[in-house]
Amino acid sequence: MYASERDSPSRPGRPFGVAAVIALLASGCPTEELGISRQVMREAPSDGSSGACFAGLPTRGNRLRIEPPGSGEVVAGLKTSYQAGAPPFPCNRWTYMPAQGVFDFELAAVLAANQGRELIAAQLELVGFRAVEPIHVLAPPPRTDPNVGALPERRTHCQVRVETAAEAWDPRDEQPLRKVSSRPLSWPKQHIQISNEGASDFWVDVTPEVQDWISGVRPQHGFVVVPDDQAAFDGPDSNSCLGYFRFVMRLIFSDE
Repeated sequence: MYASERDSPSRPGRPFGVAAVIALLASGCPTEELGISRQVMREAPSDGSSGACFAGLPTRGNRLRIEPPGSGEVVAGLKTSYQAGAPPFPCNRWTYMPAQGVFDFELAAVLAANQGRELIAAQLELVGFRAVEPIHVLAPPPRTDPNVGALPERRTHCQVRVETAAEAWDPRDEQPLRKVSSRPLSWPKQHIQISNEGASDFWVDVTPEVQDWISGVRPQHGFVVVPDDQAAFDGPDSNSCLGYFRFVMRLIFSDE
């Protein structure tokens, strides 16, 4: 399924395949598992409208009100909500709120404890997911649908993606990141399907990213989960695609 050269750890910085990492784990190489050390949810509210709106009426919805994430979790996804306009000329107005989940891992202590060993592999894995509220997306019919009057698709799943963060951030700052990495995560995929039953398997090799952080080639800003489901943005209903994600990072070192 995957090219054999991607399963080979022969070149530094080359993404590892599943077979290579399993072999390393089975070999008894020293392995460390890290939980998220810092995180923040950053909203980027935007307005949409239905019907005529009048100057001076409320146009922006309320901020997301959710329970704080548990230890090692980060919140991300998308929620839309309808806000009623004020009398005497009420005008419904909807707001979609993409929520970035930015998170990072503390590497210093682990690297110090493994001084003298070479980092040979790093993997990022989603080990837990729970929905903030029942996921529901009423997606508009495809624009290419030849059937006039086709009904919207109602579903209970949606999609997010994971990127490397490309700028410094502070957990106390709730402004959304302006930049995420232009270099996609290496392998095997960036997208996570989430539903009320859980999330799809997500396991990605981040060896090149972590090696760059350690060597100083790139500053360490961690990762970011962002909504990536256009239908949830475009849907004609109040959509919810929002959840708590728990990630771990595994670092595999060479024997001394």
